[in-house]
Amino acid sequence: MTDWVADGIAGGALLVSGVAAWYTHRAGRYRPPWTLTVDGERYLLTNNGSERALAVEVAPAAAAPHGVQIMQPPSLSQIGPGEAVGFIAGYGFGLQDDRVVVRWRRPRRWKRLTWAHPLPRKPRERRDA
Repeated sequence: MTDWVADGIAGGALLVSGVAAWYTHRAGRYRPPWTLTVDGERYLLTNNGSERALAVEVAPAAAAPHGVQIMQPPSLSQIGPGEAVGFIAGYGFGLQDDRVVVRWRRPRRWKRLTWAHPLPRKPRERRDA
């Protein structure tokens, strides 16, 4: 009888470890879906993923005056696959961090994800700082 119980426990442990490995593998494949490009006077944040991004927020990575200044920050309930949202941002005199931070969550998940990326320079801007 104890061999049967031990075999059952070992089989259960094997099943649990297999399920955990599968979820870890799936989680490891997820990549943030974003690209950030220049479109004239504004920046475009594009969702290149295959699923909707929910509760999307864009903010400076550093507080003013040391970070990027976003004049029209998008705050959206969702951005679908292939969709883009535009916003206007600029650089202050005390710029130390030119990154913006995108926060969102995936469908059917509550954990907020974060992606930080430098603002791409517009063609007429120089990096003399």
